[in-house]
Amino acid sequence: MLEELKRLALVKEFSSKSSRMVTREHVREKSYIGHFEQINDLKGHLFWIGNEYLGISREAKLRHPCCVIFEETRRVKVSKGTDPRHIRPPYRDSYVIVGPDFQNGLKKPTAFDPFLKEIPTKAIFGEDHVGLLSEEDLQRLVEAVKRHAC
Repeated sequence: MLEELKRLALVKEFSSKSSRMVTREHVREKSYIGHFEQINDLKGHLFWIGNEYLGISREAKLRHPCCVIFEETRRVKVSKGTDPRHIRPPYRDSYVIVGPDFQNGLKKPTAFDPFLKEIPTKAIFGEDHVGLLSEEDLQRLVEAVKRHAC
């Protein structure tokens, strides 16, 4: 019941590039984000992305939470989230671990990969919107991406 109330509640989420209030209902208006009127507003938003777009076999989980970092017209670069327990020790320091809160919609601590995956915007569906990273968490993730860029 609590999860249903959270899903129905309007979550005040402010995009880093505009002062326009974004609600979960607003994100769900469109069938997929490729038709969003302002794709630049997606930076920092979390979505469930199918493994076929992330290059992961289907035997594993079907989807992973991903954070949009960079947007282009038909492609977005996302940071894939995973359970911190599944990261091997030599790589653990490069990941950014984000704790759950009401704004980001995560249910447990999630480690985001500093190595980005490029996916088509048609892989992002409005009904798969999870939440929005806080400014601090987004800044930590962007800095990690810049540090590990080739």
